Amino acid sequence: MLDRLEAIFTDLLAKWGGGLIEFGGEPDHVHLLFEVDPTIRLSD
Repeated sequence: MLDRLEAIFTDLLAKWGGGLIEFGGEPDHVHLLFEVDPTIRLSD
């Protein structure tokens, strides 16, 4: 599951012009560190 989530976040962030810096997690949660342009509204 974590491998699939990492692929999804990598693709999504590439579309937004950003990148995944670190990704990891446990069976019940994930940790993300990513960068995107500050004009990107993540809630949209």
